[in-house]
Amino acid sequence: MAMAGHVAHDLMLKRLNFELFQRKELCKLHEKLEQHKASLLDAISGRKKFLSSLPSHLKSLKKASLPVQQHLGFSHTKKLKQLHAAEFLPPPL
Repeated sequence: MAMAGHVAHDLMLKRLNFELFQRKELCKLHEKLEQHKASLLDAISGRKKFLSSLPSHLKSLKKASLPVQQHLGFSHTKKLKQLHAAEFLPPPL
């Protein structure tokens, strides 16, 4: 009887040690994933800042290209305005 109790106790200790090992490994994985998440959030933040500044950069680029367009006799901005206005027209019959 004492032998069976000793075997059961050893088995319980082994199971508990294994569970402890698993928990430690999961904690390491959790830490690694949290660090990865933080780096992704930083990257997203940087990209959002870039995207929010993009319209002003595009507007200044568009403004800077106007003299060149006029010199070449090519008005890209005028064509864009016409295309945007054409979107509001009804479809042809």
